[in-house]
Amino acid sequence: MLTLEKALSLDALKNAIVLSGKKGLKNEISCINVMEVPDIYDWVTEGEFILTTGYPFKDSPTELADVIHKLSHKRLSGIAVKTKRYIDELPAEVLQTADELGFPLIQLPADARFASIISGLMPQVISKEEKEDRLRIDFLNEVALGKISSPSTLLDQAKRFEINMQAPYIAYVVTNDSVNSKAIKSKYFEQLVTNAFISLGELCVCWTYQDKVNVFIPIQPKIDDVKTRSVAIGRLLYNHLVDTVKDIQVAVGIGTYHKGNINLSKSYTEAIQAMRIGYMSSMAGVYHYDDIGIYQILMPFAGTESASRYIDSFLGKLIEYDKNKKTQLVSTLEQFIKCDSLEEAANNLFVHSKTLALRKAKIEKILGVSLKSEEVKLTLLAAIMLYRVSE
Repeated sequence: MLTLEKALSLDALKNAIVLSGKKGLKNEISCINVMEVPDIYDWVTEGEFILTTGYPFKDSPTELADVIHKLSHKRLSGIAVKTKRYIDELPAEVLQTADELGFPLIQLPADARFASIISGLMPQVISKEEKEDRLRIDFLNEVALGKISSPSTLLDQAKRFEINMQAPYIAYVVTNDSVNSKAIKSKYFEQLVTNAFISLGELCVCWTYQDKVNVFIPIQPKIDDVKTRSVAIGRLLYNHLVDTVKDIQVAVGIGTYHKGNINLSKSYTEAIQAMRIGYMSSMAGVYHYDDIGIYQILMPFAGTESASRYIDSFLGKLIEYDKNKKTQLVSTLEQFIKCDSLEEAANNLFVHSKTLALRKAKIEKILGVSLKSEEVKLTLLAAIMLYRVSE
Protein backbone atom coordinates (compact mmCIF):
# COMPACT_ATOMS: atom_id res chain seq x y z
CA MET A 1 0.00 0.00 0.00
CA LEU A 2 1.19 3.55 -0.72
CA THR A 3 1.63 5.42 2.56
CA LEU A 4 2.49 9.10 2.88
CA GLU A 5 5.89 8.05 4.16
CA LYS A 6 6.55 6.02 1.03
CA ALA A 7 5.09 8.74 -1.23
CA LEU A 8 7.57 11.26 0.19
CA SER A 9 10.43 9.03 -0.94
CA LEU A 10 9.25 9.15 -4.58
CA ASP A 11 10.48 11.68 -7.14
CA ALA A 12 7.05 13.29 -7.33
CA LEU A 13 7.45 14.64 -3.76
CA LYS A 14 11.25 14.73 -3.48
CA ASN A 15 11.31 18.45 -2.54
CA ALA A 16 8.35 18.29 -0.13
CA ILE A 17 8.85 18.98 3.58
CA VAL A 18 6.78 17.55 6.43
CA LEU A 19 5.94 20.54 8.62
CA SER A 20 3.72 18.85 11.19
CA GLY A 21 1.62 15.76 12.02
CA LYS A 22 4.43 13.25 11.50
CA LYS A 23 2.56 10.63 13.55
CA GLY A 24 0.25 10.14 10.57
CA LEU A 25 2.89 9.38 7.95
CA LYS A 26 1.83 5.71 7.96
CA ASN A 27 -1.59 6.79 6.62
CA GLU A 28 -2.47 5.03 3.37
CA ILE A 29 -3.32 7.01 0.24
CA SER A 30 -6.41 5.80 -1.61
CA CYS A 31 -6.84 8.79 -3.91
CA ILE A 32 -5.35 12.22 -4.71
CA ASN A 33 -7.52 15.34 -4.89
CA VAL A 34 -6.95 19.07 -5.47
CA MET A 35 -8.65 21.60 -3.17
CA GLU A 36 -9.18 25.13 -4.46
CA VAL A 37 -12.47 25.78 -2.67
CA PRO A 38 -13.01 25.78 1.11
CA ASP A 39 -16.20 23.65 1.18
CA ILE A 40 -14.70 20.37 -0.04
CA TYR A 41 -15.72 18.27 2.96
CA ASP A 42 -18.83 16.66 1.46
CA TRP A 43 -16.85 15.46 -1.55
CA VAL A 44 -13.85 13.80 0.04
CA THR A 45 -13.47 10.17 1.10
CA GLU A 46 -11.29 8.24 3.53
CA GLY A 47 -7.65 7.96 2.49
CA GLU A 48 -7.57 10.93 0.10
CA PHE A 49 -4.40 13.01 -0.10
CA ILE A 50 -5.22 16.70 -0.65
CA LEU A 51 -3.11 19.12 -2.70
CA THR A 52 -3.77 22.87 -2.50
CA THR A 53 -2.20 26.19 -3.44
CA GLY A 54 -3.72 27.69 -0.29
CA TYR A 55 -5.83 30.07 -2.37
CA PRO A 56 -9.04 29.51 -0.32
CA PHE A 57 -7.15 30.70 2.79
CA LYS A 58 -5.01 33.49 1.36
CA ASP A 59 -6.88 36.15 3.33
CA SER A 60 -6.96 34.16 6.58
CA PRO A 61 -4.37 31.33 6.71
CA THR A 62 -5.40 30.39 10.26
CA GLU A 63 -8.67 29.00 8.82
CA LEU A 64 -6.60 26.09 7.58
CA ALA A 65 -6.55 24.80 11.16
CA ASP A 66 -10.32 24.24 11.03
CA VAL A 67 -9.97 22.60 7.61
CA ILE A 68 -7.35 20.19 8.94
CA HIS A 69 -9.59 19.31 11.88
CA LYS A 70 -12.48 18.44 9.52
CA LEU A 71 -10.29 16.50 7.07
CA SER A 72 -8.80 14.52 9.95
CA HIS A 73 -12.30 13.66 11.16
CA LYS A 74 -13.04 12.37 7.64
CA ARG A 75 -9.93 10.15 7.98
CA LEU A 76 -8.05 11.63 5.03
CA SER A 77 -4.38 10.74 4.71
CA GLY A 78 -2.94 14.27 4.76
CA ILE A 79 -2.67 17.65 3.05
CA ALA A 80 0.11 19.27 1.01
CA VAL A 81 0.19 23.06 0.61
CA LYS A 82 2.12 24.94 -2.07
CA THR A 83 3.58 27.96 -0.26
CA LYS A 84 5.16 31.23 -1.49
CA ARG A 85 2.27 31.81 -3.89
CA TYR A 86 -0.85 32.70 -1.91
CA ILE A 87 0.47 31.87 1.57
CA ASP A 88 4.07 32.68 2.42
CA GLU A 89 4.17 30.82 5.72
CA LEU A 90 1.76 28.59 7.61
CA PRO A 91 0.73 29.95 11.04
CA ALA A 92 1.87 28.22 14.26
CA GLU A 93 -1.79 27.55 15.12
CA VAL A 94 -2.17 25.46 11.96
CA LEU A 95 1.02 23.50 12.64
CA GLN A 96 -0.05 22.82 16.23
CA THR A 97 -3.49 21.55 15.16
CA ALA A 98 -1.96 19.16 12.63
CA ASP A 99 0.52 17.90 15.23
CA GLU A 100 -2.15 17.32 17.88
CA LEU A 101 -4.31 15.39 15.41
CA GLY A 102 -1.40 13.45 13.91
CA PHE A 103 -2.55 14.74 10.51
CA PRO A 104 0.39 15.21 8.12
CA LEU A 105 0.82 18.77 6.87
CA ILE A 106 3.29 18.93 4.01
CA GLN A 107 4.90 21.96 2.38
CA LEU A 108 5.36 21.94 -1.40
CA PRO A 109 7.82 24.21 -3.19
CA ALA A 110 6.45 27.14 -5.21
CA ASP A 111 7.33 25.48 -8.50
CA ALA A 112 5.56 22.20 -7.67
CA ARG A 113 3.16 21.03 -10.40
CA PHE A 114 0.08 19.18 -9.20
CA ALA A 115 -0.25 17.27 -12.48
CA SER A 116 3.27 15.89 -12.06
CA ILE A 117 2.61 14.91 -8.45
CA ILE A 118 -0.64 13.12 -9.33
CA SER A 119 0.83 11.28 -12.33
CA GLY A 120 3.86 10.30 -10.22
CA LEU A 121 1.82 8.90 -7.33
CA MET A 122 -1.28 7.42 -8.96
CA PRO A 123 0.42 4.27 -10.34
CA GLN A 124 1.29 3.43 -6.72
CA VAL A 125 -2.20 4.08 -5.36
CA ILE A 126 -4.52 1.16 -4.69
CA SER A 127 -8.22 1.86 -4.35
CA LYS A 128 -10.18 0.80 -1.30
CA GLU A 129 -11.89 -1.93 -3.36
CA GLU A 130 -8.55 -3.23 -4.63
CA LYS A 131 -7.15 -3.19 -1.11
CA GLU A 132 -10.09 -5.21 0.22
CA ASP A 133 -9.75 -7.65 -2.67
CA ARG A 134 -6.06 -8.15 -1.93
CA LEU A 135 -6.74 -8.64 1.76
CA ARG A 136 -9.42 -11.21 0.92
CA ILE A 137 -7.00 -13.09 -1.35
CA ASP A 138 -4.30 -12.95 1.34
CA PHE A 139 -6.76 -14.38 3.87
CA LEU A 140 -7.85 -17.22 1.58
CA ASN A 141 -4.23 -18.03 0.75
CA GLU A 142 -3.45 -18.23 4.46
CA VAL A 143 -6.36 -20.66 4.92
CA ALA A 144 -5.25 -22.74 1.92
CA LEU A 145 -1.62 -22.83 3.03
CA GLY A 146 -2.46 -23.64 6.67
CA LYS A 147 -1.12 -20.38 8.11
CA ILE A 148 -4.10 -19.83 10.44
CA SER A 149 -3.99 -22.13 13.43
CA SER A 150 -6.79 -20.71 15.59
CA PRO A 151 -10.42 -21.61 14.75
CA SER A 152 -11.65 -18.38 16.39
CA THR A 153 -9.21 -16.28 14.32
CA LEU A 154 -10.38 -18.10 11.19
CA LEU A 155 -14.04 -17.30 11.91
CA ASP A 156 -13.34 -13.67 12.86
CA GLN A 157 -11.32 -12.94 9.73
CA ALA A 158 -13.80 -14.78 7.50
CA LYS A 159 -16.64 -12.65 8.88
CA ARG A 160 -14.88 -9.49 7.64
CA PHE A 161 -15.03 -10.79 4.07
CA GLU A 162 -18.55 -12.22 4.48
CA ILE A 163 -17.31 -15.80 4.07
CA ASN A 164 -19.19 -18.44 6.03
CA MET A 165 -16.38 -20.50 7.54
CA GLN A 166 -18.79 -22.41 9.75
CA ALA A 167 -19.89 -24.47 6.74
CA PRO A 168 -17.69 -27.51 5.91
CA TYR A 169 -15.70 -27.15 2.67
CA ILE A 170 -13.69 -29.20 0.17
CA ALA A 171 -10.94 -27.62 -1.92
CA TYR A 172 -10.80 -27.62 -5.73
CA VAL A 173 -8.03 -26.26 -7.96
CA VAL A 174 -8.83 -25.35 -11.58
CA THR A 175 -6.19 -24.63 -14.24
CA ASN A 176 -6.30 -23.73 -17.90
CA ASP A 177 -3.49 -24.81 -20.24
CA SER A 178 -5.17 -24.03 -23.53
CA VAL A 179 -3.32 -22.54 -26.47
CA ASN A 180 -5.42 -19.44 -25.82
CA SER A 181 -4.80 -19.55 -22.05
CA LYS A 182 -3.17 -16.10 -21.95
CA ALA A 183 -6.41 -14.58 -23.16
CA ILE A 184 -8.52 -16.23 -20.47
CA LYS A 185 -6.30 -16.30 -17.42
CA SER A 186 -6.42 -14.40 -14.16
CA LYS A 187 -9.63 -12.52 -13.30
CA TYR A 188 -11.50 -13.48 -16.47
CA PHE A 189 -10.85 -17.19 -15.95
CA GLU A 190 -11.84 -16.81 -12.30
CA GLN A 191 -15.08 -15.18 -13.41
CA LEU A 192 -15.71 -18.05 -15.83
CA VAL A 193 -15.34 -20.54 -12.98
CA THR A 194 -17.52 -18.44 -10.64
CA ASN A 195 -20.23 -18.10 -13.29
CA ALA A 196 -20.11 -21.85 -13.87
CA PHE A 197 -20.85 -22.54 -10.20
CA ILE A 198 -23.63 -19.94 -10.19
CA SER A 199 -25.25 -21.59 -13.20
CA LEU A 200 -24.92 -24.97 -11.48
CA GLY A 201 -26.59 -23.60 -8.36
CA GLU A 202 -23.49 -24.28 -6.26
CA LEU A 203 -22.24 -21.82 -3.66
CA CYS A 204 -18.48 -21.37 -3.64
CA VAL A 205 -15.56 -19.19 -2.56
CA CYS A 206 -13.28 -18.44 -5.55
CA TRP A 207 -9.95 -16.64 -5.86
CA THR A 208 -6.94 -16.62 -8.16
CA TYR A 209 -3.43 -17.47 -7.00
CA GLN A 210 -0.40 -18.25 -9.20
CA ASP A 211 -2.53 -18.60 -12.36
CA LYS A 212 -4.80 -21.18 -10.72
CA VAL A 213 -8.40 -20.64 -9.69
CA ASN A 214 -8.82 -22.02 -6.19
CA VAL A 215 -12.26 -22.92 -4.94
CA PHE A 216 -13.76 -23.85 -1.57
CA ILE A 217 -17.10 -25.61 -2.07
CA PRO A 218 -19.51 -26.41 0.79
CA ILE A 219 -20.06 -30.12 1.26
CA GLN A 220 -22.39 -32.18 3.42
CA PRO A 221 -20.07 -34.61 5.24
CA LYS A 222 -23.03 -36.74 6.36
CA ILE A 223 -24.02 -37.78 2.83
CA ASP A 224 -23.35 -41.41 1.88
CA ASP A 225 -20.48 -40.74 -0.54
CA VAL A 226 -18.68 -37.41 -0.26
CA LYS A 227 -16.24 -38.37 -3.00
CA THR A 228 -18.96 -39.21 -5.53
CA ARG A 229 -20.69 -35.91 -4.83
CA SER A 230 -17.50 -33.83 -5.06
CA VAL A 231 -16.39 -35.55 -8.30
CA ALA A 232 -19.86 -34.99 -9.79
CA ILE A 233 -19.53 -31.26 -9.05
CA GLY A 234 -16.07 -31.27 -10.61
CA ARG A 235 -17.36 -32.91 -13.79
CA LEU A 236 -20.27 -30.48 -14.06
CA LEU A 237 -17.79 -27.60 -13.72
CA TYR A 238 -15.48 -29.14 -16.33
CA ASN A 239 -18.30 -29.71 -18.81
CA HIS A 240 -19.64 -26.19 -18.33
CA LEU A 241 -16.24 -24.61 -19.01
CA VAL A 242 -15.61 -26.82 -22.05
CA ASP A 243 -19.05 -25.96 -23.45
CA THR A 244 -18.58 -22.24 -22.77
CA VAL A 245 -15.07 -21.64 -24.17
CA LYS A 246 -13.86 -23.08 -27.45
CA ASP A 247 -10.74 -25.32 -27.32
CA ILE A 248 -10.23 -24.80 -23.58
CA GLN A 249 -7.99 -27.33 -21.79
CA VAL A 250 -9.14 -27.47 -18.18
CA ALA A 251 -7.91 -29.63 -15.32
CA VAL A 252 -9.80 -29.86 -12.03
CA GLY A 253 -8.05 -31.20 -8.93
CA ILE A 254 -10.21 -32.21 -5.95
CA GLY A 255 -9.17 -32.76 -2.34
CA THR A 256 -10.89 -34.89 0.28
CA TYR A 257 -12.99 -33.71 3.20
CA HIS A 258 -11.21 -32.99 6.49
CA LYS A 259 -13.21 -32.15 9.58
CA GLY A 260 -12.88 -28.51 10.63
CA ASN A 261 -12.03 -25.72 8.20
CA ILE A 262 -8.81 -25.12 10.08
CA ASN A 263 -7.73 -28.25 8.15
CA LEU A 264 -8.77 -26.94 4.73
CA SER A 265 -5.09 -26.67 3.85
CA LYS A 266 -4.95 -30.49 3.77
CA SER A 267 -7.76 -30.62 1.23
CA TYR A 268 -6.10 -27.85 -0.79
CA THR A 269 -2.74 -29.66 -0.86
CA GLU A 270 -4.51 -32.82 -2.01
CA ALA A 271 -6.32 -30.92 -4.79
CA ILE A 272 -2.99 -29.53 -6.04
CA GLN A 273 -1.43 -32.99 -5.98
CA ALA A 274 -4.40 -34.60 -7.74
CA MET A 275 -4.22 -31.96 -10.47
CA ARG A 276 -0.45 -32.41 -10.94
CA ILE A 277 -0.68 -36.19 -11.17
CA GLY A 278 -3.65 -35.94 -13.52
CA TYR A 279 -1.62 -33.70 -15.79
CA MET A 280 1.03 -36.40 -16.09
CA SER A 281 -1.44 -38.67 -17.85
CA SER A 282 -3.69 -36.16 -19.60
CA MET A 283 -3.77 -32.38 -19.89
CA ALA A 284 -7.50 -32.04 -19.26
CA GLY A 285 -9.91 -33.79 -16.93
CA VAL A 286 -11.20 -34.14 -13.39
CA TYR A 287 -8.90 -35.72 -10.81
CA HIS A 288 -9.69 -36.71 -7.23
CA TYR A 289 -6.96 -37.21 -4.65
CA ASP A 290 -8.23 -40.68 -3.75
CA ASP A 291 -7.58 -41.81 -7.33
CA ILE A 292 -3.87 -40.96 -7.55
CA GLY A 293 -2.90 -44.23 -5.85
CA ILE A 294 0.74 -44.71 -4.91
CA TYR A 295 1.44 -41.06 -5.69
CA GLN A 296 -0.15 -40.27 -2.31
CA ILE A 297 2.94 -41.88 -0.77
CA LEU A 298 5.46 -40.52 -3.28
CA MET A 299 4.32 -36.88 -3.46
CA PRO A 300 5.60 -35.84 0.01
CA PHE A 301 9.09 -36.98 -1.05
CA ALA A 302 9.08 -35.18 -4.40
CA GLY A 303 11.93 -32.70 -4.63
CA THR A 304 13.66 -33.89 -1.46
CA GLU A 305 17.33 -34.86 -1.27
CA SER A 306 16.33 -38.48 -0.61
CA ALA A 307 14.19 -38.54 -3.74
CA SER A 308 17.01 -37.05 -5.83
CA ARG A 309 19.43 -39.71 -4.59
CA TYR A 310 16.94 -42.49 -5.35
CA ILE A 311 16.24 -41.19 -8.86
CA ASP A 312 19.94 -40.72 -9.60
CA SER A 313 20.84 -44.17 -8.25
CA PHE A 314 18.36 -46.19 -10.28
CA LEU A 315 17.48 -43.95 -13.23
CA GLY A 316 20.23 -41.34 -13.50
CA LYS A 317 22.17 -42.96 -16.34
CA LEU A 318 19.05 -43.31 -18.49
CA ILE A 319 17.97 -39.70 -17.85
CA GLU A 320 21.45 -38.51 -18.81
CA TYR A 321 21.41 -40.66 -21.96
CA ASP A 322 18.07 -39.15 -23.01
CA LYS A 323 19.41 -35.63 -22.53
CA ASN A 324 22.61 -36.26 -24.47
CA LYS A 325 21.13 -38.32 -27.30
CA LYS A 326 17.73 -36.57 -27.52
CA THR A 327 15.98 -39.92 -27.00
CA GLN A 328 12.95 -40.90 -24.88
CA LEU A 329 14.11 -44.12 -23.26
CA VAL A 330 12.66 -43.19 -19.86
CA SER A 331 9.18 -43.01 -21.41
CA THR A 332 9.88 -46.26 -23.24
CA LEU A 333 10.86 -47.96 -19.99
CA GLU A 334 7.75 -46.62 -18.28
CA GLN A 335 5.47 -48.07 -20.95
CA PHE A 336 7.31 -51.40 -20.93
CA ILE A 337 6.86 -51.74 -17.16
CA LYS A 338 3.22 -50.63 -17.08
CA CYS A 339 1.94 -52.65 -20.01
CA ASP A 340 0.99 -56.31 -19.92
CA SER A 341 2.89 -57.18 -23.08
CA LEU A 342 5.61 -55.95 -25.42
CA GLU A 343 3.01 -55.53 -28.17
CA GLU A 344 0.78 -53.32 -26.00
CA ALA A 345 3.72 -51.09 -25.05
CA ALA A 346 4.80 -50.87 -28.71
CA ASN A 347 1.29 -49.81 -29.74
CA ASN A 348 1.23 -47.10 -27.07
CA LEU A 349 4.58 -45.80 -28.30
CA PHE A 350 3.61 -46.09 -31.99
CA VAL A 351 6.61 -48.30 -32.81
CA HIS A 352 7.08 -51.88 -34.04
CA SER A 353 7.51 -54.53 -31.34
CA LYS A 354 10.96 -55.40 -32.75
CA THR A 355 12.01 -51.75 -32.37
CA LEU A 356 10.80 -51.81 -28.77
CA ALA A 357 12.73 -55.04 -28.12
CA LEU A 358 15.92 -53.33 -29.30
CA ARG A 359 15.20 -50.32 -27.07
CA LYS A 360 14.60 -52.64 -24.13
CA ALA A 361 18.00 -54.25 -24.65
CA LYS A 362 19.65 -50.81 -24.82
CA ILE A 363 17.93 -49.74 -21.57
CA GLU A 364 19.13 -52.90 -19.81
CA LYS A 365 22.68 -52.24 -20.99
CA ILE A 366 22.66 -48.57 -19.91
CA LEU A 367 21.24 -49.34 -16.47
CA GLY A 368 23.07 -52.65 -16.00
CA VAL A 369 19.88 -54.51 -15.01
CA SER A 370 17.59 -57.25 -16.26
CA LEU A 371 13.96 -56.23 -16.85
CA LYS A 372 12.87 -59.82 -16.27
CA SER A 373 12.99 -59.19 -12.52
CA GLU A 374 9.68 -57.92 -11.09
CA GLU A 375 11.55 -56.36 -8.17
CA VAL A 376 13.80 -54.42 -10.58
CA LYS A 377 10.77 -53.22 -12.55
CA LEU A 378 9.03 -52.07 -9.37
CA THR A 379 12.15 -50.20 -8.24
CA LEU A 380 12.52 -48.50 -11.61
CA LEU A 381 8.81 -47.62 -11.80
CA ALA A 382 9.03 -45.90 -8.40
CA ALA A 383 12.08 -43.96 -9.64
CA ILE A 384 10.23 -42.92 -12.80
CA MET A 385 7.17 -41.78 -10.83
CA LEU A 386 9.33 -39.76 -8.43
CA TYR A 387 11.13 -38.27 -11.40
CA ARG A 388 7.84 -37.24 -13.01
CA VAL A 389 6.49 -35.49 -9.92
CA SER A 390 9.83 -33.81 -9.27
CA GLU A 391 10.07 -32.24 -12.75
